[in-house]
Amino acid sequence: MSILHSVVELLFKSGRLEEGASTVPIVVFAIAAAFMGLMVVFLDLAAFTLKLVDESFLGLGYARDRYAPNLLLLVVWTLASGVGGLLGASLDIFQITRVGCIAAGIAGPLVLPRLKKSFQPVPPIQPEEGGS
Repeated sequence: MSILHSVVELLFKSGRLEEGASTVPIVVFAIAAAFMGLMVVFLDLAAFTLKLVDESFLGLGYARDRYAPNLLLLVVWTLASGVGGLLGASLDIFQITRVGCIAAGIAGPLVLPRLKKSFQPVPPIQPEEGGS
C-alpha cells in the first residue's frame, strides 16, 4: 500500500489505517494532519475573506487586501500541523485516526509555540530590597 493510498484511506474512507500496512503510520498521520490543518485554516480564511465574520475563528491575523501574507500563513500552518502531528503521533498523544488528524491539524500550530515558551529558561526572581 502506498503512502498516498494510506492517507486517502485515513482521511476519506475508513478513518483508520489497515493493520499490517506496509507504510509508516506516523508519516501517514503527519501528512493527513497537515492536510486537515490546511483545510481548517483555509475555511477560516475563506470565512474572513468573504466577510462572513469580522475576525478569524482561530484568532489569526489575515490581510484583507494582500494575498502573499495569507498564502504564507497557509503554508506555515500546514507545515506546523504536519510537524505537530508527527510529534504527537510519535509520543502517543494522538491516536492514528481521522479524529486525531483533525485534532492535530488544529492543535499542532497552537501548541508548538506554547511548548517552545515552556522550554525557555525562566529568569530568577530578585529578592526585594529594604523590606521590613
